[in-house]
Amino acid sequence: MTKPEKPPLHVQAAKVSWLAPLLSIVGMTIGKSRTSAAAGDPSGVILDILVLVFCLIGLVSGTVALSGLRKHGRAGILTPALIGTVISAIFLAIFATNVTAGRARARDPQRIVERIAESLQSGLPKKTDAETELIAVRAGPRELIFEYRLVNVSKSQVDLAAFQAEIAAELRSKLCSELPILWENELSCRVRYLDSEAVLMTEVVLASKDCS
Repeated sequence: MTKPEKPPLHVQAAKVSWLAPLLSIVGMTIGKSRTSAAAGDPSGVILDILVLVFCLIGLVSGTVALSGLRKHGRAGILTPALIGTVISAIFLAIFATNVTAGRARARDPQRIVERIAESLQSGLPKKTDAETELIAVRAGPRELIFEYRLVNVSKSQVDLAAFQAEIAAELRSKLCSELPILWENELSCRVRYLDSEAVLMTEVVLASKDCS
């Protein structure tokens, strides 16, 4: 009994060219179902890479299959190869657009502020020393806002001018070195101090020019 002949390479490549983007669709579907996963989960990146690989395989396979039309004819090659090549090319264009948009969002100054605020806000309020409590970190328009509370001090007990001068010098020394990403992106930092009754005592604003 003779074994059936294997289909020519170009016919096999045509089949792969449309199967590969189908696997990409499966990967993208799984990725969408995981959008609520915790930040930093590497599975999303792995799925993105797999989608990219399958799309490239589909595009290359379709190109290889189409190169065999003259030798093997259209049957079993033209339609699946065209479908696979077109779908793979579309998915690659979408992928490239999403990557470009993601990079743009990552570099957006307002998004930088929001990410820092979100990171620092977790775990608040917390004491920074025996007299001071960091109660909030928020994102304002192109600025990062810190709010501290002096837990045992009333505004009426403090020489506000002296306190302002002391705090401004201390914050400039500390934040200019700790938050270079703000100054590199022409962002600012606003630090507010409240007394034990949550009354505003003073606030200090640092801009990139203050830390240059």
